[in-house]
Amino acid sequence: MGWLIVGVGLIGIGVVLFLNSMVIIPTVCFAVLTRFKERVKDAAGKYKILEEGLNFIFPFTDDVEIFSKKSEPKSVSVNVFSNDRLEIKVSGLGEWKIDRPDIFIELKEGTVVERITAAVKSELGKVAGEKDGDTFIRSRAELEALINCVLRLPRRPDHW
Repeated sequence: MGWLIVGVGLIGIGVVLFLNSMVIIPTVCFAVLTRFKERVKDAAGKYKILEEGLNFIFPFTDDVEIFSKKSEPKSVSVNVFSNDRLEIKVSGLGEWKIDRPDIFIELKEGTVVERITAAVKSELGKVAGEKDGDTFIRSRAELEALINCVLRLPRRPDHW
C-alpha cells in the first residue's frame, strides 16, 4: 500500500512538471525565454526566441516574454520648412512588421517610432529646403514614394 501511494505521488509530480514545462505561444506572436527574470542567450550570444506554437521550457525556473508580431499603425508627424520659409506639417501613419525579433526586443518602447520620424524629417527637410511651399505640397505622390523608399532600405539612413 505504501509503494502505491509513493508511485501515485511520483506520477503526479511527473505530470505537474511536464505540464509546467509546456508553453503555448499565440499565433502572430513570438516570445523571449527568460530564466529567473533574465533573458536567456544561446551559444551564439543571441537571445533565445520561441516561435508561435507549443514550446518546452524548464519548469519553475523559465518563463517567457510574449511580443505581438501584428503590425499596428503608429502616427508619424513632422514639421519642415520650405525654401520660402513656409512651415509645412506632414502627418501620416507608419506601419511595420517585425522581421528581426532579436533586434526588436533590444529596442526601448517608442524607439522605432522615433527613428522613423527622424528619418522622415531628415529626408523631407532636405527636399523642402530646396522647393517653395506650393511646389512641395503639389509633389505629394513623389514625397510619398521617397518616404517609402527610405523606410524600406535594408539599413537605417543614419547608419552611414
